[in-house]
Amino acid sequence: GILFKQNDKILIKVKVKDIPDYIEVDISELKVNDSIYLSDIEIPDNLIVLSKENLSNKRMHIASILPSKV
Repeated sequence: GILFKQNDKILIKVKVKDIPDYIEVDISELKVNDSIYLSDIEIPDNLIVLSKENLSNKRMHIASILPSKV
């Protein structure tokens, strides 16, 4: 399959000393037509997600595995 990244950035609130370099997302178990959402990602307790999708109670789409075109 082909990895389709919908969002690769999220808005967070955090103390300066706790700003992460990255948030790791494991996609190794995803299969074709599977998706991963912000709610599926383990966010450290010291981070507050402020992305609009999170604030409006929607599921923020992060990525999907699309079928390869042959």
